Amino acid sequence: MSPLEFEELLRVRADELAQRGICALEPMYDLVASRLLRYAATLTRTREEAEDVLQSSLLRLARGPQKLSTANRPWSYLLKLTRNEAYDLLYRKKPLELLPATSVILDSSEPAFDSWEKSELVQQAMQELPAAQAEVVILKIWEGMTFREISELTEESLSTVTSRYRYAMEKLSSLLSMYAQEPKVSSVVKNRD
Repeated sequence: MSPLEFEELLRVRADELAQRGICALEPMYDLVASRLLRYAATLTRTREEAEDVLQSSLLRLARGPQKLSTANRPWSYLLKLTRNEAYDLLYRKKPLELLPATSVILDSSEPAFDSWEKSELVQQAMQELPAAQAEVVILKIWEGMTFREISELTEESLSTVTSRYRYAMEKLSSLLSMYAQEPKVSSVVKNRD
């Protein structure tokens, strides 16, 4: 589905949710859940917390569906809602700067990867990035947002967002080339640890 088609379908689902209420939440969930979960996991760094964030985001959405249907950019609104819920959870549980570099969930069912092995290497490399850089990469590459949209969503300056992206891409490039040079046996053994 193209980004334009996604936005159009999201607008339809948002209008249905605003008109029909909670009974229209399931089609909305089907449309956005995997993408929001991936984004939440980038922020929280654990699947369990990402699932909690997704649930609380959808609950908040169900309580005020008109906000989504009247938003100029519904997808940005949902991402911001999810981001706020993730940070609320993180601030309650632990300081943001102490986020562990554990598993980032990248939905490998998306067509972004050619093979399972490549997706594993990308996931491994993404784990090495600071959370703020990983967030920009997810929003830029997987969500197709512009730097200006990311800047608005994260409430960071445009130069900060572009710097984070540049540094992240440099680090990812370096890590992926290093992983590609490692013998296959050592990477398999490494993954088992």
